[in-house]
Amino acid sequence: MKRGWAIRLMVLVAAAVLMLCALFPAALADEYDENYPELLSEGHLTASSVILIEADTGRVIFEKNPDQRMYPASTTKILTVWLALTMGESLEYGLETKLPLSENAVNLAPDESSAKFAAGENVRLIDLCYAAILVSGNDAATAIAEGLGGSVESFAGMMNQAAMSFGCYNTHFVNANGLHDENHYTTARDLATLSRIAMQNEDFRTIVSTPSYTLPKDNIYRARSIINGNNFVAESKDENKKNRYYPDSGTG
Repeated sequence: MKRGWAIRLMVLVAAAVLMLCALFPAALADEYDENYPELLSEGHLTASSVILIEADTGRVIFEKNPDQRMYPASTTKILTVWLALTMGESLEYGLETKLPLSENAVNLAPDESSAKFAAGENVRLIDLCYAAILVSGNDAATAIAEGLGGSVESFAGMMNQAAMSFGCYNTHFVNANGLHDENHYTTARDLATLSRIAMQNEDFRTIVSTPSYTLPKDNIYRARSIINGNNFVAESKDENKKNRYYPDSGTG
């Protein structure tokens, strides 16, 4: 396994799991020493649920409440995009297949993450995958679900079947974008498992490690660029986020 491949998986799993965690104020049991990261203990973390795994073997390196059910939010899109890429292989035009954006897909609440697609826009499957990951577009995720599954509910059923096949028995999805629902949940362990499976797909690895991407001209919009919202991959202009950037995250 190439070093960059493993690093990207660690970054993805760490970022995804931390997004799951409900943070709460807590006094640290012992002060963390950055010179000895191997001495990390549960008391050093305010996150309520965490797991760190080895990329090639799945071996658990560190965990804290890894089987506690949590709401996955947009980390749901890890499985959404992996399933889209997998299903795309059987389509006549593959990932070049164009899917329509419905009114339902683009009718988002003001606080929802969006790739700014329009109703009636025909977008390639690969471009929807990039939009779902780089800018966490709920419109892109819903378009994938409707276009490949026939409906969001049907696609969620496919997601659940896939998760079960990987041994993720504490996971259940009801949508493709991660909008909150009491019946939409996973665990840090299951999410790490799904992330590890997803990273075995070459297209998925390329997508998550891409700092920026150009959506090509389509039937409505001219070509436009989107930026990866993962500060590990794309360097932020925000001074408080710059130290998260890892320059080797996109290396092979």
